[in-house]
Amino acid sequence: MKKGAALLLVIALLFSMPIGNAEASIHQETLIGLWRFCGGAEVIGYGFYLHGDGSATLYDTDEYASFPPRRLIERQTECTWMLKDNTLIFTFPERKHYYPLTFTPGTAEYSGKDTLHLGEDDSGGFFQRCEGDVTIVPCGAVPDGVLAAASLYEDHLIEGYLEIPGTPGGDYAFLLIKSTEERKMLCFHRNEFGWSQYFTANEAIPQANLHCSFIYEEKGLTYQRLWDDENKYEYTANGLGFGVYTDDGVVYMEGISFAWQDGGFHLTNYQDSPMRQMDYLDGQLIFYNIGDGFESAHPAFLETALEKVDFYALPRSPEEITAPKALTILPKSMNCILTGEKMAFTKGKRCPVYMGPGKEYGQAGNGKAVASTNDWIEVYGERDGWLLIRYELSKGEYRIGWIEMTHLKRGQIVRNLQFEDTLIFIPRSDCSLTDDPTRDSPPEILRIPHGTEIKLLAMLDENWCYVQLQLNGRIWMGFI
Repeated sequence: MKKGAALLLVIALLFSMPIGNAEASIHQETLIGLWRFCGGAEVIGYGFYLHGDGSATLYDTDEYASFPPRRLIERQTECTWMLKDNTLIFTFPERKHYYPLTFTPGTAEYSGKDTLHLGEDDSGGFFQRCEGDVTIVPCGAVPDGVLAAASLYEDHLIEGYLEIPGTPGGDYAFLLIKSTEERKMLCFHRNEFGWSQYFTANEAIPQANLHCSFIYEEKGLTYQRLWDDENKYEYTANGLGFGVYTDDGVVYMEGISFAWQDGGFHLTNYQDSPMRQMDYLDGQLIFYNIGDGFESAHPAFLETALEKVDFYALPRSPEEITAPKALTILPKSMNCILTGEKMAFTKGKRCPVYMGPGKEYGQAGNGKAVASTNDWIEVYGERDGWLLIRYELSKGEYRIGWIEMTHLKRGQIVRNLQFEDTLIFIPRSDCSLTDDPTRDSPPEILRIPHGTEIKLLAMLDENWCYVQLQLNGRIWMGFI
């Protein structure tokens, strides 16, 4: 199951249950009680309670690590039920669902529990009567501060409420409200006075005129995508994520998920149909079919911040991926790769080391950096008459910087550095600039505020990029 299971479909039967030996005629009173999903296709959520007055309570779950689920979470959905000609009918405000019903009394074969099969033949889903071995979580009470904000939208009804406490940024809450024309998600942050609304995220969520609910991302839940030995990834939920999904009472139709990353809630995946999902990780957009598996993976640089995502503008196919204006995640590969080579220099020289290819960049090491030509010097390449080098300061400590090419012995061939020219990176959180990325604890020469425009020049290895930026009235070059 996908995290939060952005689908309601269970591919394989977890319990092998024959459909025969059922009563010829089922009495409505027999069905009153709590029923929990236990196999097949999820046709009406993870559970339901059929009340004697004809009302029905439907349940989702946030515990996918155990099966059958041990926690059922009440949906905020109006629903009634009735039994007619051995067909179970669920009635919602805008639709009805009909399920041919087979009832099997409890036997040792089924752990002594009554079993329902909803659907035709071997299709559909199985539910068992549940008594005492499950935790029921009622619809969360919406705090007064949140209700006060919702009351400003007089023509909207509340669809769902979710709290995400304990993030590094504090406690957050989200409220889904809907009118006949639109759905809104109000986002709140808890301060010393209670809940305060700080933005809305209407564009980030599905707008289909269907039932819509939150899905909480349970901490520790893991799913893996694998398409060959070299290309795979595994995602483990941190318990600080959630999804917003629409469903038709049978399967999830559209949805989007976010998790706390880099100081805010950011996009992790989305789906545009019951069987198709797009995962976004490390600058890759992975297209995934729930039934067939992996389809393709493509470099893509999406706006991921919850307050800026536009659900219906997200790519639905590889052809819809457009060139980014700016990256928010560092790429895994670049055209310019820095490769060092030891070269011979005129002995007895002390070469001033600068932070860029020119004296206007300033001398490194607080204006004191020099490299001795009597020691080893590694050269990455040449640009505009300057060499990008690495040299040793002391055992285990190095510096990468620029010296004039005139110190190099004649006759040596140095490759010209062809830096990237169009890649712009905008970090979502503060980051450090260093001139020694090879050290276990690289020294920080500049603190770069989030939102700063950074030009990506080259890649040293899979962890470090060589960059240029302008800050505090000067140009800086170094590694992030």
